[in-house]
This record gives sequence, C-alpha cells and structure tokens, in this order.
Amino acid sequence: MEDKQSRFESIVNLFTTRLHAAHKTTPMLYGISGVLHNFCKHNLEEFKKQHVNKNKEFDRSALAKHNDIRIAYDDTGTAMQALYPSTFVAMVSQYDFLVSQCIREICTLKPEILNNSEKQLKYSEILSFEDFDEVKQWCLEETIEQVMRKNHEGQIEWIEKQLSCKLRPEDPVWKSFIESTQRRHLYVHTGGAVSDSYLKICRGHGIDFPPEVTQGVFLAIDQHYLTNTFTTLLIMGTLLSQVLWRKFAPDELELADKQINLFSYRLIDYNDYDSAIWLLKFAKNDIKKYSTENYRLSMLFNLAQAYKWKGENELCYKTIENLDPTALPSRFSLAYYSLTDDYANAKKAATAVIKAEELAKEDLCEWPIFKDFRQQNEFTELMQELFDEEWTPPTQDGLRTPFERMLSKWGVSKVGIEIAMPEIKSEKQSENTSPDTDLSDPS
Repeated sequence: MEDKQSRFESIVNLFTTRLHAAHKTTPMLYGISGVLHNFCKHNLEEFKKQHVNKNKEFDRSALAKHNDIRIAYDDTGTAMQALYPSTFVAMVSQYDFLVSQCIREICTLKPEILNNSEKQLKYSEILSFEDFDEVKQWCLEETIEQVMRKNHEGQIEWIEKQLSCKLRPEDPVWKSFIESTQRRHLYVHTGGAVSDSYLKICRGHGIDFPPEVTQGVFLAIDQHYLTNTFTTLLIMGTLLSQVLWRKFAPDELELADKQINLFSYRLIDYNDYDSAIWLLKFAKNDIKKYSTENYRLSMLFNLAQAYKWKGENELCYKTIENLDPTALPSRFSLAYYSLTDDYANAKKAATAVIKAEELAKEDLCEWPIFKDFRQQNEFTELMQELFDEEWTPPTQDGLRTPFERMLSKWGVSKVGIEIAMPEIKSEKQSENTSPDTDLSDPS
C-alpha cells in the first residue's frame, strides 16, 4: 500500500510541478533572451561604425571578429523564435508522460486488463524470459505502448472504458485540448505547417478556422497560446490523475485533497485565476467525497476568491452565499467576511483567530484572500491593537506577487487568460503581436 500511495502522489506532483515551471519561466527566459539579443545587436552596430568607412567599405582584417558578433546576434534571435514552440512541445510531452504513468497504474492495479492482451509470443521468445513475472512485465509494457500509439482522444477513450467513467471536460476545454495536441503533431512532424489531417481532425470536433489557415500555412505559438495550452493540459491532467487517484486509493483522499487545494492556491498566488477556477470547479462539482470538511471549505473559498480577484464579484458571492458565517470555523468566518467586504466583522473574526493561535500575523499579511481587507482602516487598527505595529496599506505594485512584478519588467502584464478556443494565427499574422524586442537585421 505504501508504494501505491507514494506512487500516486509522485505522478501528480511531477506533472503539475514541471508543467507549471515551464509556463512560469518561459516569459522570463524570453525577456532575458531579448536583452541578450539587443546587446548583441548593439555590439554589431558599434562594431560596424568602427570598421566600415565612409565609402561603406569593410575592414577585412576585422572579418573574423564581425562574424563572431554576427553569429551571436543570429543565434539569440533564433533562440527567441524557437523558445515558445519548444516549450509548447515540452508541455504536451509532460502530459503524454502523465498519461503513460496513469496507464501503467491502471494495468498494475487492474491486472485483469492484461488478460485481454492479444499479443503473441514465439516459443523461442518465451524461453528468453527467466520467469513468468518477466512475461507479465513484457505484456504490461506492450499494453502501455499500444495505448500510447493511439491519438490523444483514443487514449482518453481507452482509459474511460477501463475506469467506467467520463473524463472528457465540456467545451471549450475539450476543443482546446484537441487543437493543442494536433498542433503539437504539426510542430513535431512539419515544423508547424498545417496539414490536411490537422484540418480534418479539428473540424471534426467543431473547430472553426479563419480563411487564411489552409494547408501549408505555418501556425504561430506565442505567450497567449502557450498560456491557453498550459491551462488546458493542467485541467486534463488533473482530471485524469485525480479520478484515478481517488478510485484506486480511497484511503488517500486527504493527500488527493491536499494536492489539488495547494496547487490551486499556488495558481491564485501567481494571479492565474482562470486555471485555478477550472480546477476548483472540478473539485466543487465532480469530487463527491472529501477527506475532511476543512478541505471542502478551503477549496470552496479558494474558488470564491479566484472569482473575486478576476473581477467576477457576483460569482464570488454566489459560491459562498449558502454558508452561515456564524456557524463556520473561525478562520473560514474570517475568509467569508473578507470576501464579502464586511470588514467590521472581519476585524472581529481576525482578532479571534489570532488570539486562538489558529492563524499567525504573517498569514493575515500575506495570504491573498485578505488582499482587500489589508487595504482597509479596520486592518490598520487590527495591527495596532494586536501587535502594536503601524500598518501601511501596500501600494498597487505591492499587491502583485514578486513573480508578476518580475514579468512586468519584461512587458508581460497578464499571467493567466480565460480559456477559450486558441486563436488560430499564421506566422505572418503573429509578427505584429510579438513583444517589443526588435528582431530586425541591423546590417
């Protein structure tokens, strides 16, 4: 049982951590690459000023030096152009790895699946195995490989059949998933050029294209599209892994609850409210059993605050409107009053939880759910009364996470987006939508 438990947690954490890391760091890497590219451009321009005379004649003795600088300029520009497509392919690959791991767990925990294997072995091949366990392992690997050779929709169909459950989310997530995985095939096999197969499969799922997207056109990958892919794969991967986890390890509900709650909080802390909302809507609507009431309430309040910080106050209030704050545990009462802008009662609730040592001062000062509360006079009074400290409400820049402030320096103002069908753009169309970094030829 211990191996099984640690295995589920490891699979889920590896997927979410790698996917989130790729999405989080790519804009920074793009910005850093842009700085380096412009540095090379400046050096190239300065070099030409020094070694090209008024008649535009080049000093041949400096040719080797010029070539070194020129290659550095070209390489950094090429690296920038390849960064988003490379990250996109890597993201889908992380999802593929998650699926293969899930299939392995399904076959391991339901060994009767292997009984349906139609693989045949020659007598000589059987003799090559040392024992029957090796034969079973061979069947397992062959089954995994057989399923992974299916397209992404076929993989989901196979898992749905084995688990007797539905894993397909509603549109637009499903359409986005189909389009993203098909575009991944394009980048792997055609360098991003539209194929007839891509058009047929996407249109078969109700995906519409603008007139200019025809066979042979190159499709773009930009930050907006990459974020949409991140959200789509995160939803699909979480849905798959959570269903599997809860079905085969019911005694591990607390770990499963903790994983989805902590990761959704992490998304909120990074201001990626749309991804958090999709995950927490799944938790609210599809998870029928929680390990504790505290986890159910935590996910519910995280959903409410994600709506609020996204600017959808009505949905925030609707999410928690049936709760009685006076009947809730103290820290959830505080969360309720903070989200509903009842700051007088929020101050009373905060005083109670601090005196009961249910929360620390740092929790009040750092948790995003108290973001608006920290802007109020009641919070200033609270800090003075409880801690004898003067509180200065943070500036607007201080309301953002350190990560978001870092991104803003590179011209990336929005981390998350509302998931919708990806905008299908050709490379030519996307030229005018790329960041400010100048990729023009300085020669």
